[in-house]
Amino acid sequence: MPALRLPADRSTPGQRISLEVGSLQRADDNVKAYFVRKADNREVVGLFVAPSVVVLAALVDECCDPNICEYAVAQAGGLIVPDVAASKWPLGQDSSAGAPKTGLEDAILSQQWQDDLTQGDSGLEWKPLTAAARAMILALGPRTTH
Repeated sequence: MPALRLPADRSTPGQRISLEVGSLQRADDNVKAYFVRKADNREVVGLFVAPSVVVLAALVDECCDPNICEYAVAQAGGLIVPDVAASKWPLGQDSSAGAPKTGLEDAILSQQWQDDLTQGDSGLEWKPLTAAARAMILALGPRTTH
């Protein structure tokens, strides 16, 4: 199946993103981490890593409508596993226990991320994801049925 080409966001002019089934690829390794929440009630959607907000919109689209979401670029930080994790990476396929544990179930935020997410809206600059979601849809082009 040929790769779908999505235009990169305005922060990286001239670069293109290749979106393939099951994977997101890009010519360089410049990615950012993004906090995403629903705009109306500030419900957490997730933490995502993507090379652009257009790809971010595609990732968010896996779990909810990106048009109702907003994002903030995360500063340096991470998720810390406080105790010895029962899981190992790569994840095993223990079918008796259902979905494999990721090892991040009890993870805590690094101090920077904890500070950013507890300072209300003064710590992070939240932006609507709507424009990126529209760019993603336009890049997909008209859908045809066979």
